[in-house]
Amino acid sequence: MAVILFSPAVGSDLVEVLPVTDRILRLTFDDGYVENRGTGKDVVHSWPLDLKDAARTSSYLVISTGDPVFSGGLAPVRVGRKSKIHDVS
Repeated sequence: MAVILFSPAVGSDLVEVLPVTDRILRLTFDDGYVENRGTGKDVVHSWPLDLKDAARTSSYLVISTGDPVFSGGLAPVRVGRKSKIHDVS
């Protein structure tokens, strides 16, 4: 299975695609990081996801060589979003 991104890929890095159920895929994007966190010399490196484009079903194409239904690629029916920070202590 592959996911092709049309415009959200311009911002964040796509780092993972996982099946949640047989009808739901989870895409994980990396928006950046903070260098020297907690030292008083924080440097923010950021490449944010374009939320407007990320919410459009036309921004994605799901392709699978193992499933004939998806062999030509299909756009998702719906897109949802959940934000979550990581690596924070």
